[in-house]
Amino acid sequence: MAIIIAIFCFFSNSLVAQKYNVSDSLIEILDRNTEVGESKLDILHDISYQVPQPNKKAKYADLLIEEAVKQKNYRYHYLGYISKGFAQKLLGNHTSSLEAYLNAVKIANQKSDSISLGDAYTNIASLYTAQEDYGKAIEYYKLVEAIYRNKVDPSRIAVLFVNYGYAAYKAEQFELALEVLNKASAIKNGISNRVKSYAKSNLALVLAKTNQIAAATSQLNEAVVIMENNQDYYAISDCLVEIGGVYIDNGQIELGIKNLEEGYNIAREHGLKQQIQNASKHLSEAYKIKGYIEKAFEYQSKYYAYRDSLMSAEKIRELGDLRTEFEVGQKQAEVDLLTAEKKTQKILLYASTGGAILLLALVGLIYKNNRDKTRINAILEDQKAQLEELNKTKDKFFSIISHDLRGPVHAFTGISRLIKYSAEDNDKEGLVEIAEHVEKTSKDLSGMLDGMLEWAMQQQGRMDYKPQQVSLKSIFEGINTLFINSAKAKNIQLQLDVDSDAQVWVDKNSTQTIFRNLVNNAIKFTPEGGSVTASVSQLENSAEIKITDTGIGIPKEKLSQLFNQVGSKSSYGTDGEKGLGLGLQLVYEFVKMNQGTIEVESDEGKGTTFLVNLPLYSDELASV
Repeated sequence: MAIIIAIFCFFSNSLVAQKYNVSDSLIEILDRNTEVGESKLDILHDISYQVPQPNKKAKYADLLIEEAVKQKNYRYHYLGYISKGFAQKLLGNHTSSLEAYLNAVKIANQKSDSISLGDAYTNIASLYTAQEDYGKAIEYYKLVEAIYRNKVDPSRIAVLFVNYGYAAYKAEQFELALEVLNKASAIKNGISNRVKSYAKSNLALVLAKTNQIAAATSQLNEAVVIMENNQDYYAISDCLVEIGGVYIDNGQIELGIKNLEEGYNIAREHGLKQQIQNASKHLSEAYKIKGYIEKAFEYQSKYYAYRDSLMSAEKIRELGDLRTEFEVGQKQAEVDLLTAEKKTQKILLYASTGGAILLLALVGLIYKNNRDKTRINAILEDQKAQLEELNKTKDKFFSIISHDLRGPVHAFTGISRLIKYSAEDNDKEGLVEIAEHVEKTSKDLSGMLDGMLEWAMQQQGRMDYKPQQVSLKSIFEGINTLFINSAKAKNIQLQLDVDSDAQVWVDKNSTQTIFRNLVNNAIKFTPEGGSVTASVSQLENSAEIKITDTGIGIPKEKLSQLFNQVGSKSSYGTDGEKGLGLGLQLVYEFVKMNQGTIEVESDEGKGTTFLVNLPLYSDELASV
């Protein structure tokens, strides 16, 4: 429950309650304030603590540190490092965060400021909690408790106990957690309702973990009421999901599902991906225990989808670099060999000495050397171009792999677990349901692999273009069969019955790939309850095919680069699906190959329409 840990930074750093939002007027005042003085430090400090974006927090924290050094202001120098540490923690840069906090410790020690030293240690403890090193976190919290004793206001002590208790809970030191959290709850005056709610929610977790269900439920309900009054939806969702998982572990399945589904719905409403992922994982386990295989599979798929969307792409890029190491090494060896040959020719040129008798030979050598030099330079340039192209192809190919295969592979991982559970329970009906999911998922994966193979062949100039007379109606009948289950899973109305006798002159395989990808993207980016439709109109020499959805639409700034997205940051579907990888790049290249055109119209938040024009069949085209 990261929000319970992070809240301390607002108390211990600024020593007053801070707002989550910062007004633009504060930054405007800073831009107009050219005078050097404490007012500028005040403004930088307020921005660095109030601005919600971590990158901006880090930026203004650095500016605060720089200005405080210029003015030799100890207090703001210290606060700048505390703010920077918090920003880097939010960004996931834990090493940079710890460095900033240690700089704050150094400044506090130089000034013998014990309270500031305690604040800095508290932030370090919260960082260790975020890294799941709970033993180290508890050591720092004990140190801070000794520093704070009888020296600080009740609010700071209360927040310390809230975070201290949570670390003890995660370390499974439940007696210590109850002791510390009861101390927090005993502080009645001088603390905010927000801190009271976090103390109660943490206490509920510990009580639930020790199977004191009635007491845990009472504390949880009181905490949620306070959080709702504060509109603290992140904390509500996090709290419900965490305690729901504890109930499941303790065998309180119905109570666990109730809290998990409530937390899941709040997370969906407010776009809290981490909480959606955590809730989905616990709900999958709970429904498996109850024997609801389809529900278990549904939530496990959502868990893998959201886990995939939160993963770093850096490891995938490293995999791509490894995969092409041998090929690149070979090319580099050839370049080195040619470079050595070039050097040898140069040495021969310098070694030649003139003379009347050898003049003609020297001229011949110079001529030959120049000719060879030109040849070698041309080969070097060609090898350099090949190396660059190889790297581009490698980057593109592995970005596609990371983009389009991780979801189905994770789905198979989840399916294998469900098969194991059902086999252990001798649940034949569950195994039949799972088999249907396996068949569907394997078809999807097979289609993706076919698409990547087609794309790779097309990139290498080996994709056969064999135009023939093709019925658009038959193509969409096949696509409808392929995607009907995916649409039903999201409650999307799929209307692909093309009532047209249009016959086009195209390569059948690549044309199927075009519309398979467009329909797949439409389903991905359409929320539950929406629709995806296809229609055909016959023009003079071409057929115009429209694929229309009622999805989330495409931002205007992305439309111009829509068909060149491979290798760039991917977008995600309405249910956490990966998107905009191989699909649209392949569509664009195959439409061109079939002598057609493609356009897109989109209204952000309302939907998107892709218009594809393909040549109509005629006897003249067939005879060419």
